[in-house]
Amino acid sequence: MFPSITGFSRYQYLFAKDGGEALDSSPNDWGLFELEPGTYTVTVKAFVGDGTTPAAEGSSGAFTVTAGVETPPIKVSLAVAEETGAGTFSFTPSYPEDAELDSFRLTRLGGEEYFDLAESGPDEGTGMDGKIFSGGRGGIGAGYWLAQASLYRDDLHAGKSEVAHIYDGLSTGLNWTFSEDDFSAIPVVSNADSVPGTLREAIASVNAAGGGTIFIDLPADDNVITLTRPLDTVRKGLRVLGNGATLTQTGFTPSATSQLLYINSTSATVKISRLHFKGGRATAQGGAIRNKGNLTLESCIFSDNQTSASTGSGGGAVYTTGGLTVRGCTFYKNKAASGGGAIYRVTSGDVTLTGNLFIGNTASNDENGHVVYGTTANIKSGGYNVSDRAAGNGTTAGNGSGYAANTNGSDNFGNTAIISLANFKPFAGYAAVGALTNLPEGYPALDFYGDPIEGGGASGAVQATTAGGYYLDYGANYGKLSLDPPPNAGGFYTQVEEVTISASGGGVGGLTFSHWTVDGVQAEDNSPTYTVTMDGDRTVRAVFTRDFKVS
Repeated sequence: MFPSITGFSRYQYLFAKDGGEALDSSPNDWGLFELEPGTYTVTVKAFVGDGTTPAAEGSSGAFTVTAGVETPPIKVSLAVAEETGAGTFSFTPSYPEDAELDSFRLTRLGGEEYFDLAESGPDEGTGMDGKIFSGGRGGIGAGYWLAQASLYRDDLHAGKSEVAHIYDGLSTGLNWTFSEDDFSAIPVVSNADSVPGTLREAIASVNAAGGGTIFIDLPADDNVITLTRPLDTVRKGLRVLGNGATLTQTGFTPSATSQLLYINSTSATVKISRLHFKGGRATAQGGAIRNKGNLTLESCIFSDNQTSASTGSGGGAVYTTGGLTVRGCTFYKNKAASGGGAIYRVTSGDVTLTGNLFIGNTASNDENGHVVYGTTANIKSGGYNVSDRAAGNGTTAGNGSGYAANTNGSDNFGNTAIISLANFKPFAGYAAVGALTNLPEGYPALDFYGDPIEGGGASGAVQATTAGGYYLDYGANYGKLSLDPPPNAGGFYTQVEEVTISASGGGVGGLTFSHWTVDGVQAEDNSPTYTVTMDGDRTVRAVFTRDFKVS
């Protein structure tokens, strides 16, 4: 029953039983109130500092307390006291020298007005310490405001919030101290979708705290996070340390907001490293990520993400209306129904690409940029990108990548780059390996698997190479599949050979085997056993359908 805004200094809880006098009560050590059976209402008053006049107040409806039964949570909405006039505000933070102030915001309680003070800066001078903010010529309106500060030290986060009272004609000050112990990350220790310790809970905590760092701490053999519904939108500054985990989804109905991640704030600065975005589906505006903020992606993998609508369906993997920086990432077989097979940029902000690997990404046609689509001047290469498409601005037939080469000549276009679909390691001897002849400034230190990245390494998210072979990507919408012979321990067939795939199962709910698709095309052989020749990478799917009888 405690309020979600924790910046007030104290609360008062007044319980009235059966319409009688309201009596002051305090929670016990477990955060519960011990009340006699009866019908109650509760009034909550919130105070700032040592003040005796409530800054906000609200009352509940009637609820019943039964002996021996824990009453469900009671919701109380607090109305903030209204005031007239305007004042100013000063902020004096103290924090370690190697920390950076990421954001500082004042938001009026009970209203939508806010000031991004870190972005606008103080009225005079530079820096934040001890400076005076007036919010513009008219001043900051008198009343109660929630102050929230967010700082980063390396990749760890610290934040504070407090309710501040702005008085007419006066200046209100906050003096906050951040120690090294205040910087931490929220761990994700469960790959479930709706229990404590999950990614869903961590993002909600970051939004509530005004920013934060999430560290995915899952074992390497069980690190796939499967979403069954969209995550909360990201509305605050966020850093995600993926640690080689995979984020995917199942059971979604594709929509314009069904991406694996949606950054829904133009003021949010987000950095994501070492995370695999797989199988995201949306009708439009990015299959894996939709971004309105300032987003940096490092050592990430994007595979099999798609948009499907006939209009507005740009960005098979990423759709951005804000700033986007991509370093050392791999984009494999993402598909957009319109522009930008991997990335679609629109409206504002630059897209900067450095040291990435693009393979098999497709847009509706060459003119729509199979890799990236957007205004030419805003798509920039930092060099060392490898693409299986031709160079060009993505607006002329044949220019399929959608970006022009860096002037240092380190970009590689139109050459074969092969990776293992089992682990995304590049094949030795192909274009990606050795493409990173120098380490650009700001380039990530670790690849997707946590291996160090050094000069002379591979472009893309993975540094280690594989001896190669042919990979069989197989699956079914129902039932089970078996392979004869099976692939080697690395998931490959190292020579040309015939592989028999057998489908079994069916019967439940009327589902029976229907047909095979091979590399996206329906096979002529409709028997539940199919033989494929492994003289290259192959994608085989068994399709089960249900027969309906119409009488």
